[in-house]
Amino acid sequence: MNSSQENLWIGGSGTVLAAAALSVTLAGQPLSDLLDIASPAFFPFLASLLIGGVSLSLVVQAAVVLRPLRPGWPRPPAVPGLVPAMALFVAYAVAIPWVGMWAASAIAVPALAWILGLRRLWLLALLAALPPWLVIRLFESALNILFPEAALSWSM
Repeated sequence: MNSSQENLWIGGSGTVLAAAALSVTLAGQPLSDLLDIASPAFFPFLASLLIGGVSLSLVVQAAVVLRPLRPGWPRPPAVPGLVPAMALFVAYAVAIPWVGMWAASAIAVPALAWILGLRRLWLLALLAALPPWLVIRLFESALNILFPEAALSWSM
């Protein structure tokens, strides 16, 4: 399989995954909420659009250049964790409204590190707690931007 075929496959699967996440994100949300940066619906909407846009650009690039590389030209580097990482981003965007920003981030950040090759458990545990906590504190305290509440939350 040449790089154009790989781009077509990766871009196509990413586009389908982003479309699925976008349909879940758009369900029952008014457009004004999706475009308001202070709205909890803004981040999943933005993430789905970015993943879909990058994936679509891979499809277009592959369709324009769907031919084998010239002999002697270097192959672009293969990224073995790209498809699992894209699927993780889509699952993350879909999970945020259901389990909340904190729980989704605490699972997604170390999972992405694992996909990219990090295997130290103490560092994965640190990544599960510190970056989500810092980002949520920064956005909610300093910037006054709220994240979505979890649909499957429990009251204390």
